Amino acid sequence: MSFITQQVAAREKEFFAKQLAIMLESGLPLSRAIDVVFRQTRDKYFKRVLGSVAKSLQNGRQLSRTLSDFPHVFSPDFIAVLRAGEQTGKLDLAFYDLGKKLEADNAFRAGVLGAVLYPLLIVFAIFAVSTYMVIAVVPNLVVVFEQNEISLPFLTRAMIAIVTFANNYWWLIIVFLLVLVLSLRYYSKTKSGKLLLSYAQIKVPLAKDLYEAIYVSSFAHTLSMLVRHGVPIIEAMRVTKGAMRNVLYRVAADEMMNDIEKGIPLSKPIMDNKIFPPLLGQMVLVGEQTGKLDEALESVATNYHNRANQIIKYLSSLIEPVLLIFVGVIVALVVFAILLPIYQVAQL
Repeated sequence: MSFITQQVAAREKEFFAKQLAIMLESGLPLSRAIDVVFRQTRDKYFKRVLGSVAKSLQNGRQLSRTLSDFPHVFSPDFIAVLRAGEQTGKLDLAFYDLGKKLEADNAFRAGVLGAVLYPLLIVFAIFAVSTYMVIAVVPNLVVVFEQNEISLPFLTRAMIAIVTFANNYWWLIIVFLLVLVLSLRYYSKTKSGKLLLSYAQIKVPLAKDLYEAIYVSSFAHTLSMLVRHGVPIIEAMRVTKGAMRNVLYRVAADEMMNDIEKGIPLSKPIMDNKIFPPLLGQMVLVGEQTGKLDEALESVATNYHNRANQIIKYLSSLIEPVLLIFVGVIVALVVFAILLPIYQVAQL
């Protein structure tokens, strides 16, 4: 492929899956359905991808094989479900389930963004006002203080020192922040960085509850979808493992796959591994006993998806006042540092 790797918006992929599900269910041939989506897509890169897919289908390639040429666009679980749909002749149902999953993922991301956006906007607005006061007001006041030979309190002297340093070495601050951000980003992609981040996600208070809900929901939903479409359990576990971003969950998935290959039921290694909540193991056991493993997993996924949303709302309601108090204290200190010398001048 001569394509330069780019990202495709999640909404575009959701639209792609839903539209194909509708058209295939109505009896439209796959090649025609792809062509319709191609014409409706506004994303230029995704349009190029779909154009390549259409040509491959004309040459007799399977859709799942063609889409696997674009791993940065279509995830392994997406490909696995489509492959199962092709084998069972239920490609429309495969696209229907994929569309539902993408819709849920997009809604969750939008919820997270909405939860943090408002507090961040408030903080940014207050920070902007404070910065203006410090940069535009303080230098003029310094001149007044020096002319009147006022003995400045420690708070005011500290603020003037910070403002002077920021004005003289603003470029150094920017370079430092850029180096810090890039270093952290690089470290987070190393083996030790990924391991440290994974441990933090399951150990840090508040964060561990949120990440448990996110990872268990993702694990259960992906595995449920694959099992429902007839993907063998060991292959389904392999694909599900690939979708997990936390190193410790991936290790747990490896251990579970080893047990499954030995003929041990899925519920046993899940219940034995402490990284998973007891509910997951119990529900998988019920699903195995009733022959409805996909439904049991989907029930767990829904439960933990709702829990993740509740935790995000709680954290948002907690973070907002904390940020406001913190920024309020900073603003109060700045105002106090400015007004105290002025008050001293007025008393002369």
